[in-house]
Amino acid sequence: MQTARRIFFACLFLTSVTFPIYSQVYKWRDKDGNLVVSMSPPPPGVKSEKQNVSQAANSNNDGTGKHSIQDVELARENRDIKVIMYMTDWCPYCRKAAKFLDSIGANWTQYDIEKDSDKNEEYLAKGKGETGVPLIDVEGILLRGFSEAGIKEALNKRRHVAARY
Repeated sequence: MQTARRIFFACLFLTSVTFPIYSQVYKWRDKDGNLVVSMSPPPPGVKSEKQNVSQAANSNNDGTGKHSIQDVELARENRDIKVIMYMTDWCPYCRKAAKFLDSIGANWTQYDIEKDSDKNEEYLAKGKGETGVPLIDVEGILLRGFSEAGIKEALNKRRHVAARY
């Protein structure tokens, strides 16, 4: 009985000591520019952002004040959100959209639908047969035409991502 009690208190002590260590989430970029979200700290000398799980956890709070370590919501930067623009060379709104996406540091790719037949088919499928450029795809949010406010709104909708551990 005495041994079982000692084991119980040893486990209780270890749990209370190690929980604060694992209740933090680190976010940084690796040498290739990829976003890394981890419960272990980054290598020495790497600039990172640290959040407590209780601050960063999303709406998995069941009323008990406990948050799941499985789901943590972190805000992504513009360069972490994939944007595709279907365009043409002659379109002035496409050029304006390209300048705007560059100015806000977006991670974007452009496809000229007049020069690439595969991308033209993709463009028509996404646009459900409607035409008009630019067609901007912000991770599934489609914007036809150029609007700074529309692009900002779509990026903000895609800014938060749940990191799974």
